[in-house]
Amino acid sequence: MPTNIQKNTKIYKFLFPLLLLTLTWTYIFISSGIFKAGFNYFLDDHQIILSHSNYISFDDIIVRPFTSLFTSDQKSRFRPLYDVFIRLFSQIYGLNPFLWYLSSFLVAITTTGIFYVFAKLQNFSYLESTIFAALIVFGQQASTYARFGTPETTSTFFLALAFLFGSFKFKKNIIQLLSDSLFLLFALLASLNKEACILMLPALAFFKVWAFSRKSNISLKDSLSRNKNATLLILSAFILFITYIKLANITGPGYAGIDRGTFSIHNFRNLLRNFKLAIFINIIYAIIYFKNNRLNGFHISRISGFYILSCLIIIPQLILYSKSGINMHYFLPVAIGNSLLIIYPIKKIREKSNLHFQILMFALILTIFLVISQNIIITKKYFQDVLSGTNNIQEMVTDISKCINQNSSLVIFGNPYTNYELLFAFKTVMDEVIKNNNVFLATYGSQKSNFITNTMKKDENGWQFLDPGDIEKRYNYQTIKSLNQKDLDKVKVIIVANASIIEKDLVKFKFKPSWFESDIFTRKYYPHLNLDIYCRK
Repeated sequence: MPTNIQKNTKIYKFLFPLLLLTLTWTYIFISSGIFKAGFNYFLDDHQIILSHSNYISFDDIIVRPFTSLFTSDQKSRFRPLYDVFIRLFSQIYGLNPFLWYLSSFLVAITTTGIFYVFAKLQNFSYLESTIFAALIVFGQQASTYARFGTPETTSTFFLALAFLFGSFKFKKNIIQLLSDSLFLLFALLASLNKEACILMLPALAFFKVWAFSRKSNISLKDSLSRNKNATLLILSAFILFITYIKLANITGPGYAGIDRGTFSIHNFRNLLRNFKLAIFINIIYAIIYFKNNRLNGFHISRISGFYILSCLIIIPQLILYSKSGINMHYFLPVAIGNSLLIIYPIKKIREKSNLHFQILMFALILTIFLVISQNIIITKKYFQDVLSGTNNIQEMVTDISKCINQNSSLVIFGNPYTNYELLFAFKTVMDEVIKNNNVFLATYGSQKSNFITNTMKKDENGWQFLDPGDIEKRYNYQTIKSLNQKDLDKVKVIIVANASIIEKDLVKFKFKPSWFESDIFTRKYYPHLNLDIYCRK
């Protein structure tokens, strides 16, 4: 029988990594100063302003995101639960950024802790479980915790819970039923919150069957029979969601989906750069594995479920984002599969008693720690950049408000590809914050633009899947082409995106930019945003 001291020691060993991960997040949030930041209006976060202003009733917040799925209106996204969260939190937190960042802080800690517990349930050591959780949440993908408008924050939380409850195996049927129900619930919530998580449903279905077979020491066939209801429900949901997206002709954001460029070898080669560490570690493990088993031959049955699970997580996401790449918060949920690919070989090497294997494992662990340390630095740096950029955005909105009134007109110059999101979000800010809809769009680029220039042609190459026509539609087709010289002379504010790159080309455009004349306009440059604002005196 274990003594109380042994029990307490075990508890402390379990809790110490959780404390360490919590302190790491606390350090990042506090030292970066992000609690002092505001909203990053020109990315996804501008939707908070729209939701805070427009959606105030229970029907608007809870019901309409789901009932709208059954209308004939053209839909660009399928993420009703995300709409609920944005609208609900916009009413609870209001436009108080501190509360939004506090919420992100708590979700980051909780999600990280859940992944740690999940890893322990897979028989990883305390160290391996800590590494597993850290590899998922820290790095470029941590950008989701510094941006309120990204669904990855909540969808990753739901995925973590789904994996957690899918790991349990209880003797009492009623408790097992409750655990299975929660597994299904969180898997569905993640899918309704972010389209990419729909592609995680087959991985979750496999994990449920495979984990149960390991816990019960039975075959996959017997486990499938025991879990047929949960498996059937989750795969049915997968088919239902995919079918709905196809029949409803949901266009998506453009940077994801399947088209002619999806299976480009060049695109996949670029995507695989995110998995360099995982590939390196698995090559080493493969050499060890085949060396030790060459006399017995290779048996497909020896391939671990961890690899099957990792492939089911990673491959669909690679296909989904192949044409635009997986970076920043889009690396979630791929990071879960990537972390599994890194930790599983470490676990198998650790289980070898050979001294040479132990030395190898130590070297690999040290390498991983260096990667995690770098990821933590990247996370903090991104948070600091958000703090700097958000202050500039708030300052810019204030400056525009001082310069313009409801009847004044404004022209914004931007590239319809590289500034696609900025141009969309800026229109929302003008409509909902500054309350001015006299905004005229002036696009410049190598094609499908008001003004043709090749200055940014190289930057446009990775964004050709976007449709500039969508931006003109968002601006109600109010473009600079609809203004004559007399109208232009009355323009109160002119904004130029990519100012440091494109302003030399502006003199070549049809309308001579009189705003260069300092006696007519005052100019202010926002370096972090790379924007110039000209305000008529």
